[in-house]
Amino acid sequence: MGGHILSGHVCCECKATLKKDEGEMKIVVNKPEVWGKYILPKGYVALNGISLTVGKVTENEFSVYLIPETIESTNLLSIEDGATLNLEVDQNSLSQYEQKKN
Repeated sequence: MGGHILSGHVCCECKATLKKDEGEMKIVVNKPEVWGKYILPKGYVALNGISLTVGKVTENEFSVYLIPETIESTNLLSIEDGATLNLEVDQNSLSQYEQKKN
């Protein structure tokens, strides 16, 4: 089974900032302490219920890139610096983490 598998249940809240990087729009999110280990590069998350693909992941934060279709059909461009967003981690990412751990 592939694709994004989200349930609509919020895992936690996190702080985020909208940034423009070399012509690309991205959201940089502070990685939550408990759920951060499940956020993987090329994995999936939902921010405020919007399913997105994870880009870069560091120790303290992760980013998602906004494609034109996402920009046009969501309100993500209205995010202010330090905005609090609802985060849900994709079920596939949870499974991948658990499989690698064992």
